[in-house]
Amino acid sequence: MRWIIIAALVAGAILLAACNDDSDNNVVTIGDKDLTPDATVVERTAAPTAEATEPPATPPDEGDAIEVQGIIGAIDRDAGIITINPLQGTSIDRVRVEAATEIRSAAGREIDLEALRVSDRIVATGVVEDGVLVAREIAISQGTPGSDPGG
Repeated sequence: MRWIIIAALVAGAILLAACNDDSDNNVVTIGDKDLTPDATVVERTAAPTAEATEPPATPPDEGDAIEVQGIIGAIDRDAGIITINPLQGTSIDRVRVEAATEIRSAAGREIDLEALRVSDRIVATGVVEDGVLVAREIAISQGTPGSDPGG
């Protein structure tokens, strides 16, 4: 029994030495509080660091022709503005619908702004003006019932 305890302590010391190698920024330190009476290691996890999250999107230049994809978060039908939660690395979160904008369902059927709803998936192409995408074409796929935030 004594050899098992000694072997467990040696294994713990080796693990501690390996985890204290600070050659990278993901250092894990294991101390006495991390060992249970039978000398097994208790796993502890950390929150992702800023480096692990998606890098901030660079804003497109005025007049750039771009495509944005996202989930509709709000619709101002009077102003013709759709606010989206972007799914790709873009900073554009508003899409302006004009009279010439073609809106189609995923099946290719032409629809109007009144048919859109919060939680629908949107793919819009157009030109950036004042930080808003002025849409030439919009494709919509209906959201899953209950996928609306808070719904």
